[in-house]
Amino acid sequence: MWAAGLLRRLDEDGRSLRATLLAWLTANTSVERTARRLGLHPQTVRDHLRGAEQLLTGGGVYEVALAFAAVGELGLPPTVHT
Repeated sequence: MWAAGLLRRLDEDGRSLRATLLAWLTANTSVERTARRLGLHPQTVRDHLRGAEQLLTGGGVYEVALAFAAVGELGLPPTVHT
């Protein structure tokens, strides 16, 4: 599965990049809220995000969010039909 392969790259780093990125997405991409949730300094969160960006080149936030959703780690908001 493409999603598991994409996210597996985050696990190859010694830091908790996957957990940080998931927390950042669920915190509506707020570094400060992510830091509070994980008990990290905001600069550490920023460092993790930069590290994740280097490992996930070319994808972007939307692809990563879809990957987390595809593996069942992130719920997506319901679609609004008009």
